[in-house]
Amino acid sequence: MYSYEGNWNRFLNEVLNKEPISVFYPGKTEKLKRSSAMLSSSSSSEKERDMFERILDFFKGVLGLR
Repeated sequence: MYSYEGNWNRFLNEVLNKEPISVFYPGKTEKLKRSSAMLSSSSSSEKERDMFERILDFFKGVLGLR
């Protein structure tokens, strides 16, 4: 587990590689989970939407909007 502060390459790499992501931000810790079976069977637009939602959730967490 690690912080993504200042490490966008690692963050984007893991999103693109669909590996588990641990997000640390003040007062909260969250692990984003994904199903590789679901991703491999879904269309590219669904994959893009899923990736966008993960990134959006990450930023909401960083900004404390949850």
